[in-house]
Amino acid sequence: MGVYRAEYIWIDGTQPTQKLRSKTKIVPKGEKPPIWGFDGSSTQQATGDRSDCVLQPVFTCPDPIRGGDDLLVLCEVMLVSGQPHPTNMRRANADMAGRYASFDTWFGIEQEYTLFRGMRPLGFPDSGFPAPQGGYYCGVGADEVFGREVVEAHLDACLRAGLKISGINAEVMPGQWEFQVGPVNAPQIGDQLWIARNEIFARNRYCFQTTKGQSYFGNLGCRTTSLDILSQIERVNVAALKTWESRKTCH
Repeated sequence: MGVYRAEYIWIDGTQPTQKLRSKTKIVPKGEKPPIWGFDGSSTQQATGDRSDCVLQPVFTCPDPIRGGDDLLVLCEVMLVSGQPHPTNMRRANADMAGRYASFDTWFGIEQEYTLFRGMRPLGFPDSGFPAPQGGYYCGVGADEVFGREVVEAHLDACLRAGLKISGINAEVMPGQWEFQVGPVNAPQIGDQLWIARNEIFARNRYCFQTTKGQSYFGNLGCRTTSLDILSQIERVNVAALKTWESRKTCH
């Protein structure tokens, strides 16, 4: 009997911003991805003495990276009792969509992200800052936009997966891009956006705090000015940015 690979994807319990997690299950061909489990004590969703959490598949699509019969499987996190886990926000959205299904609501969501090379946003000079925003938004040419090959590969992957991705464009800072998903009904709009995020993991962005910094690059989609909630590599990135900002008096 043949098999296929199912990449189970779920949203963890990290605060204040939840993160994506995933792991692979080998499934016999002809069978749907079944309910599975994971160690919630390692994802901020359980304590060590009662760590079992349940993965309930809710959305599948072709895996555009592995190809063949392999699937991406978005899951809701459930308690072993069968009730939604407290970190499971999708269930409330699905229940609401069911109550108002007669309205046939449509949603479109955009996701901004920034590509990095080492500790600097892609396209930033080795020291200091690039020119202020102006030519970067929807820019054309290697002197205005950076990372287009990654963005195009992501777009191709989303299309191969059958996601309702509806557009891409460069944003107001070098290395900053955006993609749009929709129009799609709820909760499918959220399902597809999370899968698209999984395809190109967007780094957490640092918020500029002065008028000069904000006027140069904007703060749309930024996450934090605090180092306390960041990973070690994110702390290094933000510390470096703060150093460069201080040199330019725009931190």
